[in-house]
Amino acid sequence: NHLPDPVPDENGEHYKSFQEVYGTNTTESHCPSLAIKAAKGHGMPFSPTAQTAKNVAEVVCCSDCDKPRVLHCAYKLREDEHKLLKAHLQDVSYSCGATVQELLSGEPQVDEDPTGASKRKDRRLERDIFCRKNLRCSDPLEVPYYSSNVFITRCIHCACLEGFVEDAEIYPTCRACESKVKIYRRKRKVGGEGAAKKTKKA
Repeated sequence: NHLPDPVPDENGEHYKSFQEVYGTNTTESHCPSLAIKAAKGHGMPFSPTAQTAKNVAEVVCCSDCDKPRVLHCAYKLREDEHKLLKAHLQDVSYSCGATVQELLSGEPQVDEDPTGASKRKDRRLERDIFCRKNLRCSDPLEVPYYSSNVFITRCIHCACLEGFVEDAEIYPTCRACESKVKIYRRKRKVGGEGAAKKTKKA
């Protein structure tokens, strides 16, 4: 077995012991070296993908441009964590470029048990959920918004919900944004090197 990656404890203040995590599936998302790299660019300790978007399945809408921005997490949220996150997002005012840590700095809007478990989970969400910090209101919706297949279809440029151009090669674009730069969907490679060689021989 390989050595496990560091995993924070429930209150997020210390790492779990080697005995607690040995033999379990871990990820590199909590490695200190990755946290340092995250200081630039999107500000996340992992790459934002369809899976990290699906793990949260929530967006925050900018109060200035009204575009939904995807929330990301390296692991799938449990039902109680998802409930806590939604409670937080009800009253937050988000602007493109803000961090989740800024959004979740208030007290959770849920009942807390006597052990303080809700607060511990709250700190965990503040630490583990991210939103790209290099977003601007002029930026289109992110690709994981579409590739995660969990969000309602919107225009990639203005986020409207109807009047789309019929073009399967581009991300949903409304007719009002038809003149803007087309953002093409990534084409999946069909077959491999072997298939290419067979085609040449034929």
